[in-house]
Formats: sequence, structure tokens, C-alpha cells
Amino acid sequence: MKEDLAEVLPENIRKETEFVRNIIESYEKWSQEPDPVVLWDVDDTIGKYDHIQDNKWIFRPSIIPLMHFLQDKFPNVKNGILSNRAQMSDQLDREPMGQTKFFLDKDHLYSSRNVEVSIDEHESIKAEVHAATNQYPNIDHEQKLVLVKDLQSKNLNVKVIDDNAVAKSLGKDGLHVWKYNLSF
Repeated sequence: MKEDLAEVLPENIRKETEFVRNIIESYEKWSQEPDPVVLWDVDDTIGKYDHIQDNKWIFRPSIIPLMHFLQDKFPNVKNGILSNRAQMSDQLDREPMGQTKFFLDKDHLYSSRNVEVSIDEHESIKAEVHAATNQYPNIDHEQKLVLVKDLQSKNLNVKVIDDNAVAKSLGKDGLHVWKYNLSF
């Protein structure tokens, strides 16, 4: 186990440093816009399942200190969740996600789990994501994008931090963090 940690630690430190730097740079840009709402993905962005520790869900090392920093430095930015997990507000009442309650605006907790994607939306999103990312979205990505487009149609200035094609396809309104996923 120690040999494995010694092998992955330098790369994980580099990835985590880049993750923090890119989050702060994005917040600096987004905070200049009117009423930004940053929606964070949960799994593989805020944390992940640690298969070494009996599949226990854990936060990425920097996330709680980073959330405190972002809250203090960018008080005009609202923060929420965009996840395919069901009933996010209930999850914030339990650990480990309860540790993020100080940072998240309860009015901006969104689950894409039951979002309907019409055939027209499917075709449009598939083309849009492929043009932006050279990838095809899965149903989770499509559901999230339909939800984001709905929020944007209500004049919400939505920004997305996610590890998949959702953030990547949003261009300046998204931060794609897949390359910062940690190996542990």
C-alpha cells in the first residue's frame, strides 16, 4: 500500500494544485458577471468513492478549504449542486455532504435524475456536445444539459463545474475538471 501511495502522490498533488488554480481562475472571471450561480457536480468533482477504503465516499483533499476560500473571496457568487443524485437537500443533512452546507445555497440544489429528454433535445444536445467536445454525451450528460438550458431560459447565470461533457460543452460557462481526477 505504501509503495502505491508513493507512486501516485506526486501526480495527485500536481492534479489537485491545478484543480484549485483553475477553480479560482474561473471564479475570478465569473464573479465579474451579474449574479453568477456556480453549480458543482458531486461525484468525481467534489469527491469520489475510495475503493481502497471499502468504497467509502470521501472529499477530494482541497475541497473544504477551497470552499471556505471561495466563499470569503467571492461572496457575490452563489453556489449549488448539479448532480444525477436524487434529493440533494436530504444528502446535505447527512455526512459527509453535510460538511458543505455552509457553502451551498439551498435554492440551487438540482438533480437531473428524473429530467425528461425529448427526441429533439437528444438530437440537438448530441450534435452540440459532439461539436464542442468531439464526444457523444450519455443520458446523464443530456439530462444535466436539459436542466442547465431550462435554468438559463429563466435568466439564471449558470456556470457548471463537472468532470464530464456537460461543463466542456458549455465553453466559458463551464469548467471541465476530468483531467484533475485523483488516483486513490
